[in-house]
Amino acid sequence: MKPDKNKHSIQFLSDITRTNNFEIPKDYFKNVAESVLSEITLEKVHSKDNERFTLPKDYLESIDDTVIAKLKAEIIYQENDANSSIPVDYFDHIEDSVLGKLSKKQGLFQLKSLFKSKFTPLAIAASLLLIVTLGNVNKAQAVTFKDISSSDIELWVANGDLVFSVEDFTDPVSSTALDFDNFSRIYSDEQALDFLEETDLENILFND
Repeated sequence: MKPDKNKHSIQFLSDITRTNNFEIPKDYFKNVAESVLSEITLEKVHSKDNERFTLPKDYLESIDDTVIAKLKAEIIYQENDANSSIPVDYFDHIEDSVLGKLSKKQGLFQLKSLFKSKFTPLAIAASLLLIVTLGNVNKAQAVTFKDISSSDIELWVANGDLVFSVEDFTDPVSSTALDFDNFSRIYSDEQALDFLEETDLENILFND
């Protein structure tokens, strides 16, 4: 039996009786573009949601340590912030506090100023006498304070040949010699007033 060549032709297919004809829905082509775009949009939304709610690897295992570390950091920050704050009424009492501390040290400041003003010339003169004596040890004539002029002393001090500190000549002084009753007998009220007028007390208080 020979195959029928017209079996698959268009005319042959159109002549076949069909009980269920295929029909395109009404307005199909008008809505197909919107349907396709809607499907694409939904697909993108679902893909983003899946990425958004994906938990990192080992997230649940390390979340406790992360929370505890953040709490500790918050506590440390609050403690540092509290310690760095200025106390209440700080500026109202700071002046009294500073003046109180200065009053306690006033005796020491006055004593140091007396050392500098009264004992410094004696110490310089004694040191110069010792230097000159050692330099002229082979000479027959004895050297005294009269042989040293004030200009020589000033020149050596200005050139930095002699450097002294208060401790160099205050350590040998006994406590009895530094008694203020002895000072009152040695120096008159006029001398004390002259010393106060010629001395920059503010410079002594804050720089010595």
